[in-house]
Amino acid sequence: MSSDYGHGLASAVAKKLKTTDCTYLHRDYCGTGFVYFSEAFYYVTVNDGYPDGYPDYSGISGRAENGNPPGKWESDEEFVNWLANQSDASLCGDGNQRITKERLENFVNRRHS
Repeated sequence: MSSDYGHGLASAVAKKLKTTDCTYLHRDYCGTGFVYFSEAFYYVTVNDGYPDGYPDYSGISGRAENGNPPGKWESDEEFVNWLANQSDASLCGDGNQRITKERLENFVNRRHS
């Protein structure tokens, strides 16, 4: 059983997302990730290095049903509260290039985008 990510990590992720995306960038399916665009946080599926909904994300709404994308949060508080209560188990999806605590910790500690 994996534990929730917690507010500390979730807050750090939200802050970092305002400077760079948390996505994999390569050819074909790139898993799931987070982006911040136009004052909102998005949980997206990524293909060929581009998040679904790119470039304006206008078709994305909702709250990530059952831990799967898409999701949209229009405030830091909403996003942080949601992410803080997630875990590797809740965001596992198909297990392929998904959000994990280790990935989020690496994202927060990364010096370059």
